Amino acid sequence: MIKYLSVVVACILFVGTVQSQNDKIGFGFRAGSSISKLDGPLETGPDGETLEEYTNARGFHIGALMNYKMTDLFGFRGELVFSQRGTKYKYTGPSYYVLGRGTISMFTIYGTRNQDLNVSNAFLDIPIMAYYKFGSFEISGGVNTGILMSSTAGGATNFEDNQGTNYQPFEVGLNHNYKKDEAGGASETLLTVVVNGLPLTVPETVMAYYEFETKE
Repeated sequence: MIKYLSVVVACILFVGTVQSQNDKIGFGFRAGSSISKLDGPLETGPDGETLEEYTNARGFHIGALMNYKMTDLFGFRGELVFSQRGTKYKYTGPSYYVLGRGTISMFTIYGTRNQDLNVSNAFLDIPIMAYYKFGSFEISGGVNTGILMSSTAGGATNFEDNQGTNYQPFEVGLNHNYKKDEAGGASETLLTVVVNGLPLTVPETVMAYYEFETKE
């Protein structure tokens, strides 16, 4: 099972504080960019070759913060941050594809699948941290609650014949909304793939769970 383990490198563009009438409390603003990716076990082929790859995707974060100063050097900070984290996914290897899914002419072809997908997840993060200042530097640490607001992805799947089934390569667009899509969802616009002289159809664009009978 893939875990969403994200490595985020944040660049703070601006942080400012406005002191309230109580000089222990200050307010501020945070914005910046991030780099993240999914991490987990990868599928391998019959000869042990790696078929999947996850690489870094760029994102951003923006939000507000509140400082509570215990002393001039030590205090606590709470934040409310909207952040975007995701990954780039690639699969190249043997696979199958069902043409004419849901019709009496349904037919399974075999070949090489080349799939590229850009995944973007939007979170509402609520970190609570303690900080300590060393001159011009500051170290902080704490806990974070992240609420997944949306999860989407876009890309394409290319399929090529390498087992003599006799069909031309074709491409299907990917438009995924993991929280909203239903099993079997796809566009009404169809492509025609001719297999051994027989015309079969496949949607021009498919949703997240098109190839599944139930939502996974």
